[in-house]
Amino acid sequence: MKRHQITLMLAFALALLLGLALAVPFLLGAPPQTAAPASVAPAESPPASSHVFEGMIHAAGTGVPALWVIDRYPVMVISTTHIISNGLVARPGVWARVEAIKLTGLQATTLELQTVPTSDLYNRIEVMNEAQGLWRVGNTWVTVGPETEVSGAPPAVGSLALVHGARSANGVDASQILVVSADAEVVYQGTLNLMGATVWQVDDVTVEIAPTAVFSGAVPALGSQLLVRGTETGPRRMRAAHIWTLESIDPQVSMTAWLQRIDGLSFPFLWRVNYLDGPNLSPVFVAVYGDTLVNETAGPAEPGAWLAIEAIYQGNSFYRARSIAVLPRAPKLQIIGQVQSLPSGGVAGIWQVEQYRVEVGPTTGIVGTPQVGDMVWVSGTPDYANILQAQLIEVLGD
Repeated sequence: MKRHQITLMLAFALALLLGLALAVPFLLGAPPQTAAPASVAPAESPPASSHVFEGMIHAAGTGVPALWVIDRYPVMVISTTHIISNGLVARPGVWARVEAIKLTGLQATTLELQTVPTSDLYNRIEVMNEAQGLWRVGNTWVTVGPETEVSGAPPAVGSLALVHGARSANGVDASQILVVSADAEVVYQGTLNLMGATVWQVDDVTVEIAPTAVFSGAVPALGSQLLVRGTETGPRRMRAAHIWTLESIDPQVSMTAWLQRIDGLSFPFLWRVNYLDGPNLSPVFVAVYGDTLVNETAGPAEPGAWLAIEAIYQGNSFYRARSIAVLPRAPKLQIIGQVQSLPSGGVAGIWQVEQYRVEVGPTTGIVGTPQVGDMVWVSGTPDYANILQAQLIEVLGD
């Protein structure tokens, strides 16, 4: 009995000591011991955004890491940046193409040095500062130095100019400028932004709508692409004689035209051509460069020559030619349309077939008896005024 009591007392003492051992950390403020939590993956950082741009180097650091300034952006170049020098030295004034990721700032992954690209500009001279050697052509500042070759008409504010040169931090460093006298007739192509009773705005050009203005194509509305021909009445202002609503603007254009004149002493030349725009004749400028393919097998490219032109539209009725082929003769055209009017006293003379003017002469073959309102098929060649010289006319339905 006594031994049993002693055993109970020892068990009670051991339990008391164990309880104190477990309670001590709580009494001392130590955190309780718990089971280890399951491992949790750290939160992922948002992915770095990628950027690709090019521009002129304004500052090039030395060594790595180094901070460069390209165009208007500070870029960090590090040891893993892949630098393609192309035989050029990294210095201010050299062009660079940059592939970078944006962390806290731009960090370059690839940096390629390039020669400064050339730029072509065709617009009116708005400002001429001879003391500083700066012109503003359209909205672009052009540096004109002693080495700049200026040809064509005497330069003056308001004249049209074709500028060829290298892009710079300020605009364009001109190597060649071809000045064209401000023509009485101007042609402008752009987007219709405002429509008033007598004044419209096409891009930033104010267009006065004369009572005698002729409209062709769909009914114009805000946002329509327009080709406007007329006379200039002031800077960025013209009086419209003819307005075409264009269905679409394709930057690559195939045109048939005849050559009016060639301006310039060396590449790039500026060709003034009149191209056959359906029933209309549109005067435009085509820039011809050293890489333009010119095929003169059928004859020389001289005023009056008929041309087949493949070109890229640059805006403001200005095209850059990719290829030009001199044609042996005026192209043959075929049209189908309704006779709108006939000459009085016979068939010889000028017919109006839809919007086309058709000239019928003594050698023109006519099948059927044409009347106003008849549908006719006409085959012939255009002259320099885009009047179709008919060789054969067939009245349809007779």
